[in-house]
Amino acid sequence: MALSSVRIFMAATSAAVLLCLVPFSAARALAGKHVHGNGQLLVAQDESNWQLQFSIPAVDLPGFGHAPESDEQMQQVHQIEKQISEYSNVFSVDGNCQLVSQEIDFPHHDSPEHDVGHETHGSQHEDELHHDGEHHDEDHHDAHHHEDVTLAYQLSCGDNISEMTITLFRLAPSLSAIEVQWINNKGQGMTDATPQSATVSW
Repeated sequence: MALSSVRIFMAATSAAVLLCLVPFSAARALAGKHVHGNGQLLVAQDESNWQLQFSIPAVDLPGFGHAPESDEQMQQVHQIEKQISEYSNVFSVDGNCQLVSQEIDFPHHDSPEHDVGHETHGSQHEDELHHDGEHHDEDHHDAHHHEDVTLAYQLSCGDNISEMTITLFRLAPSLSAIEVQWINNKGQGMTDATPQSATVSW
């Protein structure tokens, strides 16, 4: 996961929490791990505020790792966006929480064929690839297979949260595992969540 994404994710958390989570994400970035069917989730608590950031391969959500090439695929993206805007379709917690903010970032969302009206962080990179004539096909193929969808949520919770269930597996049947890393008032840890074992406790 890119360190820039971590900065967005941790914008509302304390500096102490940020320093604890950066080593997790730096190790991930250095390893360059990107496996279809496998996502990542960072969870951080700062008093009553909880930050969650999912990084899911685009080939698993919405199901293709390239710009929508038809009206059907564009409709599929819109449908997925609508569903994941309700965080209960992505995760649930064992406490009373209110959604403070959210950010949904689909790569290639603003394609030349379809004017969607949303900013995409990878658009500048796409332009550079188009101007690189000799290596365009190779780079374009690689970009299609290494894009992630980023889902970031900020919650304000009045209750102590001791577990979380990832419900996103229902929307992404090809997703086989999500590596969960967390830091909260109880400590920090890491585990894998799967469709068969989707609840994470700490």
